[in-house]
Amino acid sequence: MVKPLTYSKQLADSIQYRFCYLKDLLNPENKFIENDKFTIQMKGMLFFESSEKDRRKPSLTLAQYLWERDDRDFIISVGKKNELKTEVKIHKFVLASRSPVFDRMLETQMKEKAENKLEIIDFNAEIVKIAVEYFYDRESYKNLNVDQLIDLLQFAEKYDIQDLKSKVEHVLIIKVRPNNICQISNASVNANSTKLKEICVQLMLFYMNQKLPFNEEITLNEDFVVELNQTAVLPVEEEKE
Repeated sequence: MVKPLTYSKQLADSIQYRFCYLKDLLNPENKFIENDKFTIQMKGMLFFESSEKDRRKPSLTLAQYLWERDDRDFIISVGKKNELKTEVKIHKFVLASRSPVFDRMLETQMKEKAENKLEIIDFNAEIVKIAVEYFYDRESYKNLNVDQLIDLLQFAEKYDIQDLKSKVEHVLIIKVRPNNICQISNASVNANSTKLKEICVQLMLFYMNQKLPFNEEITLNEDFVVELNQTAVLPVEEEKE
C-alpha cells in the first residue's frame, strides 16, 4: 500500500493523517502483519525554503526610485480584442532597456513608437504587471503560484527577457513537487528552458526509482518523454561499454 503525504512545518503539530483503517490493518488477507511483525517503510523528500526575515534588504536601485515617480510616458494595453483593456504605465526607456524585443519596437518606425503604446493580447494583466514591476527591480514574482510563474516564464521567453527568465526558472525549480512536476516539465519545453527541463528529468527519474507517486493526470510533452527515456537508459549503455 502506497500513500502520498504532503505537509508543511506549520501544520506538523496539528496534522492528522489516516494511513488505513484498523479493520484493514488486522485483516489477515491484506498480510500487513506477518509472524507477529508489522513493518512500515517510508520514503520521502525534504524541502527547505529560506525565510524572508533572514535576508538583508539591499540598498535601493535607480529603477526602484523610478518606480515611485509619476512621469511614465508609455502604456502597455493588456487584453484580448473586443474586451475591456487594462493599461499598465511604464517609462519608455525602462521598457527598452529590459528587453531587446521591446527595444527594437521602439527603435524602428513601428506604431508602438509613434503611439507610445503597446498592445498585448496573449497574457493577462496580472502577469504583465508583475513583469513591469520586475523591470523596476521589484521582486513580487517570488510570491506567485506555479501557474502564474509558468505564464511569467512564457512571457520572458517571448520577449527575450533573459534575466527574468533565469529568475523564474530558479523559483520554479524550488517549487517542483510530485504533484506539479508534469506541469512544470511541459512548461520547461514550451519556454525552451534547458536548465529547468534537466532538473525535471532528474527529479522525475528519482521519483520513479524511489517509487514516489506523482501526478500522472497531465500528459507529458513528447519531446520531454524522449529525453526522459534517453536519460534513463544512459547508465545501462555506459556499463555495457
